[in-house]
Order: sequence, then structure tokens, then C-alpha cells
Amino acid sequence: MPFHAGFAEVDISPVTFPVRTYLGKQESIDDPIFAHAAVFRTGDEVAAVVSIDVVIVEWEYVERIRRLVTKGCGI
Repeated sequence: MPFHAGFAEVDISPVTFPVRTYLGKQESIDDPIFAHAAVFRTGDEVAAVVSIDVVIVEWEYVERIRRLVTKGCGI
């Protein structure tokens, strides 16, 4: 059975400021912020691993990301 793997990187840097941070608000960013994904498939089984270049992701955003991935990718 074949094994497939795919990888992606997307710049998710904010475009409007200020943004809320762990310590308050930020008026700009120094470096781009990325989301990375690795997706693996064999037969009917699919697994995805997603990482985001941030320290904290609030639960409401985790749920939203999961809904969007399910809707857009069927995972």
C-alpha cells in the first residue's frame, strides 16, 4: 500500500495592528509568523501535524482551526 506525505508552510503574520499578545499589545512584528503542516496518508488513513510559530493558542482558535481543516481538507 503506498504511503504519501505532504508538507506546507504559510505566512500567517498579522496585517492589522495592534495585536493582543501574552504580555499586552504589539504594534508591529520583527519576523514573519508561520504555520507549518505535515500530512501523511496511507490507504484511507490520514494524519496531520500542524505547528504555529506562537507561544499560546487559545482553545477557541484551536477549535476553529480544526473545523476549517475538517471542512477544507476532510481530515
